[in-house]
Parts: sequence; structure tokens; C-alpha cells
Amino acid sequence: MTAFIMMREEDVLAALEGHPYILDDIAKPATEQIRKTRCPECAGVVAPMVDPKDPFDKNLPSFRYIGQCTACSCQFDPGSGVIRRPGNKSPILPAIGARLRD
Repeated sequence: MTAFIMMREEDVLAALEGHPYILDDIAKPATEQIRKTRCPECAGVVAPMVDPKDPFDKNLPSFRYIGQCTACSCQFDPGSGVIRRPGNKSPILPAIGARLRD
């Protein structure tokens, strides 16, 4: 049985030289789609986040992204709309209350 031999960093960089880095091109459409969606709970701005429970996509050589609201921290799957973690609405309630009173 052959033991695993770790490659030196210089050898890895030399082997990769001249080959394009395609992983960013694969991940970009997914992250752009998430940025275009709104939070299903508060309609806030959404940022892409690597799914901590299932970080790797089964069909692509990239990470699996979920959406996280920047206002209430709600986490949801943008493809199915399933809310993974409900958001905290207390930071946005004063702004909603102020608009309702006007």
C-alpha cells in the first residue's frame, strides 16, 4: 500500500501554471442570482453565504450557496424558498413603526 505524499507548494503552483481558474466563473451566476433576490421575511437585501450544513454542491465543483438577509439575518435557500433560520425582526421594527405612525 502506497502512503500519501504531500506535494510541496512550489510543485502545486508549477502544475497549475497556465491553466485557467474556472471555479469563480462557475460560482458567479449563483451568487449574482442570490444578490438579486429579496428576503422572504422583511424584503431586505440578501448576501450569498456558503451553506454551513451542506457546503459542497453535488452537481458542480463549487460551494453551495444560501441567502442571508443583511437586515434580519434570515437564512433561506433561494432555489426552493425554504427558510433555514428565521430572521430577527427586532432591529427593523422601529423603522416599520415610524413609517406606520406618519
